[in-house]
Amino acid sequence: MQSAPWALIALIAQPFLLAGGDIAMRKMRKMPESLCSAYQNVSLTLLASIYMFATGLSFDFIWTLSAEAWFYIVLSCALTIIS
Repeated sequence: MQSAPWALIALIAQPFLLAGGDIAMRKMRKMPESLCSAYQNVSLTLLASIYMFATGLSFDFIWTLSAEAWFYIVLSCALTIIS
């Protein structure tokens, strides 16, 4: 918890953010679900890129992840795709 508190917060917030995105997509009935999902993903990518650029973060941490961390990343991605 001391080394990466934001990672734990992001992990806990993920189900709530996904549920909020699903509710928002259902409210936009005139637009196809795939288009709303694409808008959501593009927005998330842009916001994350701006944040990473502003704070000087990079993806260098990827090379130091353990096998267990990779398992959790793959599991999270799979559950996101399924939902």
